[in-house]
Amino acid sequence: YKTFEGCGKFLYDMRLYDIYVMEEMTGFNLKKEKLMKGMPTFEFNLTDMRFGGHAGCNSLSGSINVIGNKITFGSLMGTLMACPNMKIEKAVVEALNQKTVTYSIDKMKLTIVSGKTKMVLKKVD
Repeated sequence: YKTFEGCGKFLYDMRLYDIYVMEEMTGFNLKKEKLMKGMPTFEFNLTDMRFGGHAGCNSLSGSINVIGNKITFGSLMGTLMACPNMKIEKAVVEALNQKTVTYSIDKMKLTIVSGKTKMVLKKVD
């Protein structure tokens, strides 16, 4: 990333500014029919520095800060529905809530790594 002096601070990778659907997550065999809302979906808004989406059941949203190949998530807020399979949702929240993660984008795939958890998402918008 580049740091500039003046009114702006960083040039963001604008490919992140989009909607992504999860395809893989460490430790889980993801199947959309087993999740109430389907596969977890994330949307990154770099203009407002906001994150939103769902983790298969509950809606999630929160602030983000992006610098270089790192995303820092603020406290995530979410709805409180009880769904049959909450393991994936719990793992997503644990991986992102108030965490700094690394990311990369290659061929319309977003890879997020948080500790030992790796998520691969496909651009859908």
